[in-house]
Amino acid sequence: IFAIAVRVIYFYGFMDNPFFDFISPAFDQINFDKGAIGFANGDILARGGGEQYSPLYKYFLGIIYLIFGRNFYAIWTVQFFIGAIASVFMYLITIKFFNRRVAVICSLFYAMYGPNIFYEGKLIRESLTEFLSITSFYYLLRYKEDTRLRHAILSGTFLSLLIQCRPNTLL
Repeated sequence: IFAIAVRVIYFYGFMDNPFFDFISPAFDQINFDKGAIGFANGDILARGGGEQYSPLYKYFLGIIYLIFGRNFYAIWTVQFFIGAIASVFMYLITIKFFNRRVAVICSLFYAMYGPNIFYEGKLIRESLTEFLSITSFYYLLRYKEDTRLRHAILSGTFLSLLIQCRPNTLL
């Protein structure tokens, strides 16, 4: 709830920014936007904007474009929401190593971490990358405690999605 509240406050301030729905052609964001538009218009490979970027974030945006159109309110809402969910996963990870108080403090700090919130308000893959890496790590920890195949599959799935979002993460 705290992470969502922080993001709602930021979002209302962010809406007044004159660059709220402006994507400069000089930045990487334009490549993700063009790829997402292409994907939403039927280009399965999301080649718009160049092929130098991994496709997952273009697909992620493209699905949002398919559902809501090229609506920046929807994009930022989805990205802020997954950022808030990442705060919950951060709590669940921290409580496995420390006590409840430390987990609460960690998740509160993570919920307020400025660079994450800033990237959640941009058309760049860092917000999705962060979510996928934290989620993969959480399910890896779950697998260590409970060796059900489901936890290994979920961890591997989120890790493979992470690599499709940002391949240098594999290194």
